Amino acid sequence: MRIDGSTHSPTNGSSAPLTGTIAHGRDNNTRANGEVTEKYTSTYFFENDFAAVNDLQVSHELEANPLRAALHRTEPARGKCYVICYNPNHDLTMAELTPNQILPIITAWIDLYSKIKRDYPFLKCIQIFENKGAMMGCSNPHPHRQVWALLYIPTIPTKVLKSQDDFAALKMDVPDAACLEDGRPCLLLSYAHSELHPEPSSRVLHRSKFFVALVPFWATWPFEVLVLPHLLHIASLAHLPPNAHLDLARTLSHVTRAYKNLFRCSFPYSMAIF
Repeated sequence: MRIDGSTHSPTNGSSAPLTGTIAHGRDNNTRANGEVTEKYTSTYFFENDFAAVNDLQVSHELEANPLRAALHRTEPARGKCYVICYNPNHDLTMAELTPNQILPIITAWIDLYSKIKRDYPFLKCIQIFENKGAMMGCSNPHPHRQVWALLYIPTIPTKVLKSQDDFAALKMDVPDAACLEDGRPCLLLSYAHSELHPEPSSRVLHRSKFFVALVPFWATWPFEVLVLPHLLHIASLAHLPPNAHLDLARTLSHVTRAYKNLFRCSFPYSMAIF
């Protein structure tokens, strides 16, 4: 999980009116598709009424002009898009939620991840992300997260997966570091081990039983933070052990509160789960 921050001014206040898709997430509001949002008391997710992609099979016409066919390359895109409302109180950001209030958000991630894999097995990539604040491109100031499930694996995740496969193939011996289920070394677990041992490096911000939050050695963005497991290999959200849910919630609470307290504002950021 990567969080990239911005040093710009605070986001819009929570008193701003609800608009668009998130307004439809309010209890009893009528959504764009005519459905009425049910009453909810915790985290709530629904299909995005203004989805960038959908699961319908689309026709793909080939370009007859050879030059255009070579330069104007296109492919059909299918997928599903969802919106996750953190809390019925739309004034609360993740930094203002308690770890116990963040738990239902993590449960929603897991439920959606499992649902998409079960109902749409042809989709190959599930991207869960949040753009918080106008400075990070968010048009709605109220706390929410989006899920895009795509027919293809985008370029950056493809490179990440290849790097991890290449590292595992080296079969490097990393004493005391957690590894893959087949015994081969795991790139990110080995990296976490290198930052924590023999003593935590200056890049480590927070360590819990299962997770570590740190500034990655390869950080690209201002105030970039990486949250990753260090105790055991967790292949996906569906593999997150039940006793690690609260641990992850506490880690996310620590990181988002640190951003808010450091800059004394509702800190803008982009957060994504890889």
